[in-house]
Amino acid sequence: MGMKDKQLAKEIAERRMGMIAPLIGVLSSLEEYYEKRREISVMYEVSTRTIQRYVDAYNEFGMDGLEPKGKVQEQGVIVNKEITAEAIRLRRECHPAACRPSSRSWNWRARSNPAS
Repeated sequence: MGMKDKQLAKEIAERRMGMIAPLIGVLSSLEEYYEKRREISVMYEVSTRTIQRYVDAYNEFGMDGLEPKGKVQEQGVIVNKEITAEAIRLRRECHPAACRPSSRSWNWRARSNPAS
């Protein structure tokens, strides 16, 4: 992560902390907690579930938990070039008549599905 990205992540964490700060303090009851969370949700236009995730992340990891995780690049399936070449070779070797479904299988499908 570059310096610019780290600064942005820190700013986002501080903004999230500002949102959940009233929930971190001791509240007298669970009802009061839920009501305050709902008010924060409306004020910041964020779902109550998101607010709860922020609180949970803060409770578990502190300020670091409030920083965005960033996107993890998906790893595509890597097919070995040798395997690909072998598959192409085998496909070319396959006689077209041998690769097509037999007429029996077509007749069986026709009998099993009379509506077609």
